[in-house]
Amino acid sequence: MIENRKRTKGKLLLLCMAGMLFLGACRSKNQAEEARTPKACVEYAMERLKELDLEAFNQYSDNYIGTYRNWLGIPREREYRIFGELQPGVKKGKRYRAKYELAQKIVEQMSWEIGEIREDGTYAQIELTITNKDMKNVGGELEIRMLKNMTESVEGGIGGMFREAVNMANAEEELLSIIDNLKEDEICTTEVTLLAYQEKGRWKIHVSEEMVNGVMGNMMSETYSEDVENRIKEQMEQYEEKMEQYMERMEEWGDRVGERWLD
Repeated sequence: MIENRKRTKGKLLLLCMAGMLFLGACRSKNQAEEARTPKACVEYAMERLKELDLEAFNQYSDNYIGTYRNWLGIPREREYRIFGELQPGVKKGKRYRAKYELAQKIVEQMSWEIGEIREDGTYAQIELTITNKDMKNVGGELEIRMLKNMTESVEGGIGGMFREAVNMANAEEELLSIIDNLKEDEICTTEVTLLAYQEKGRWKIHVSEEMVNGVMGNMMSETYSEDVENRIKEQMEQYEEKMEQYMERMEEWGDRVGERWLD
């Protein structure tokens, strides 16, 4: 009876191992097929990026830049060109989940179209059109909200300003809210000349700043619309006025305390 159980377990183990090897071989074959041409590589990489399958995306791009080590040679930080805080190996706590949800929102409506391809041996140039929500003003809207909150927190003194500073460091929820409030017709299109190259028989794409900006819906733009710029300026003036009033009150309070000590 015991011998039969051992034989059964042995057969099941062999079947499982064979299945794992078969699936691994299929996966390797599919990946090899996805990278057999520059066009297939770009299509596969963009699909993985939209799914936030960053481990697969990294295999077909130069997203990984390098690892920074301390003086003992122990790895401290790995740098990537896009979604660096969501990479495999990152601790998946509350902050990770918030950043993951934000990344999902950013790529939710992203689409792309592959145009002309110019191939020259182990190198290629691909004309890629990326379409996404126009998030150019998202950073500006976040600045306005934070300036408004900071202006209101001045009344709460040092404690209120400290709490607002903590909130500023966890801005993912605010960004999600701003993106959700974008109009349906707020769309941007980014034209990118994507570079691809062969490495160890596999095609890989270069993750350029232009590509990152396209994926992020123009969020990396250095300028905002005129309306947003004016609103930032207005809110900044209100904040500075509140801070001046607060500092004057603090000086008056300090003078009164000093007078009491002297008395």
